[in-house]
Amino acid sequence: MNPCTQEGGQPYPVFPKWALEHTPSREAGVSENAENAIRVKACSFIDEFGSSKLRFPRVTCGTAAVFFHRFYARHAHTLEQNDTRENALACLFLAGKAMGTVVKMRNFCNLYYEYKAETGGTGMIAAGVTLESKEARRFWDMIARRETTIMEAIEFNLWVEHPYRSVGLGISPSRSA
Repeated sequence: MNPCTQEGGQPYPVFPKWALEHTPSREAGVSENAENAIRVKACSFIDEFGSSKLRFPRVTCGTAAVFFHRFYARHAHTLEQNDTRENALACLFLAGKAMGTVVKMRNFCNLYYEYKAETGGTGMIAAGVTLESKEARRFWDMIARRETTIMEAIEFNLWVEHPYRSVGLGISPSRSA
């Protein structure tokens, strides 16, 4: 039985403690500290890129982080930065679709290369990449492949219950007199 599903195949809203202690990464020999560092770094990237460049609402960035954690509850982390970054990007792209804040792939690619240039990487122009180039096509294909892999790993369960949603339901805006 999958450690993240109940009998009958219904997903747990929260992973049981034993599943968190025996993740595929830990079983593959990644230490708890290394795994936590990878997760924190990836979720920080999701939040930073998602909110600053994609202008996604916090709920969409939160959904992407949940997808990322669900994916790695079923797959081992590699210690390669690119692999984790690519999965985080695919989670963001998928979360945008799931939450109705869709970004066209062309814009997603362009914004990612802008982000890379601003954060010390090589931007599209500096790297000689245009939106019609082979490099951009490889990026699009990578996102599509990773998105499919993530969807399969999370069993096509795109529903996420965010705690701040229910908190927000009880708060009404104050009215000025």
